[in-house]
This record gives sequence, structure tokens and C-alpha cells, in this order.
Amino acid sequence: MILRASTRHVRRKINDERRYNFRQLVSITGIFGISFLITWFASVVNWAWEHEFSLPKIWKGISLYLGIFIFILLLGGAYLTFLPADSDTVRADAVTGSFDMDIEAEKCKKDVPCLKGLFNRSLNEFLQDSKQAADAGAKIIVWQENGLAVYQEDEASFIDQSHEFAMQEKVYLLMGMWAGAFYISASIPLCKTALMLIFPDEFCYLQMHCIDTDPVAQIHHGTPTGY
Repeated sequence: MILRASTRHVRRKINDERRYNFRQLVSITGIFGISFLITWFASVVNWAWEHEFSLPKIWKGISLYLGIFIFILLLGGAYLTFLPADSDTVRADAVTGSFDMDIEAEKCKKDVPCLKGLFNRSLNEFLQDSKQAADAGAKIIVWQENGLAVYQEDEASFIDQSHEFAMQEKVYLLMGMWAGAFYISASIPLCKTALMLIFPDEFCYLQMHCIDTDPVAQIHHGTPTGY
């Protein structure tokens, strides 16, 4: 399985085929290897700035970083060229929203039209980003936790739109959704949350009710009539 992160802000860079070789580092160091290189780059730039970008003073440090970076690119490219995957792979994309739902919901000050507009905006963004992921070849698409909320009366419509997308694009969609009669923050004790794995032709979803402090989970298969 090839797992890619697809967010509104970095998707174009992450999905660039030329960066495959760089991402091979993850198989050795985990995501922390890439995080370290990014952080190290910032440190190198800051260090060079402190030395007024004087080449005689910074060339050794710059050369060390560039040498390691180029070595990683060459090693990743060689691995992809000479040791390709010996089995079929499935591409999976993780999609996140462009804004924090809790923060934006508080700005609405419990105004229902404002909240509904916010919820629809979130759904549209997830569907648009997922469409781009599907067009790029993703067969499994995962939406971020707590990124989607809906009023109970609009819940069926949200599910129908997501299911229609999965059928049209022939993808497996894992989506989490918070549903309620009102929305203030994620810490409300009375709520209904659902984790849904939507197949291209049917549903298989985990529905969790949080009432006071006692969560109740149910697993359903097939189209959720009356959900």
C-alpha cells in the first residue's frame, strides 16, 4: 500500500511523482526522518544568516546538508529503479480540512444558518479534495477525524453525497462525522458520532452514540435506511 497525505495546502507537492524517491526515507526512519530534514534545513538557513551568508564560513555546513540530501534522493531513486515493488500496490490518500471546525463554529455564535453554511463548506472541500485524490489514482480515501459536522436533519444528505462520490469514483471512503441537533464544541456530552467506511456499492459503518459519559457503539452493514 502506498500512503500519501493530501491536504489542501501541500497536496500538489506531495503528489508530485518526482518526489517519490525522497519519500523512500520514510521506510527507514519513519516520518521523523523527513521532519528532521525539514527542521535541519531551517537551522542551516538560520546559521548561514547569522554568518551573513559568508561563503568561506558556511560552505562546509551547506555542503554537508546538500550532500546528505542529494544522497537520499539518489538512494531513493535507485531503490525505485532497481528494486520495484514485487506485488500489487493500492494508493491511499488522507484528506484534511483547510480550517479548524471547532474554532470556526464558535465564530458563528450558535447561529444556525452560519453553522449550516460552515458544515456545507467543509463537506464540499472534502469532496473536492477527494475528487482530486481519486483522479490521481487513489483507491482508498480517509477523511480527518472531527473535520466534518452536520445537523441531524441534514445528515442523510451528507451521507448520500459521500456515497454518490464513492460510487462515481469507485473508491473506498472512510469518513468520520459528528451529528447533533446543535453544535457548540467537540466537548458536548450529548452527541452522535459516526465512523463510516463507504464501499463503492454499499456501506459498512461504525456508529457511536455519546450520551453523558457512556458511549455505545454499533456496527452496521448495507445501506443505512433511516440513519
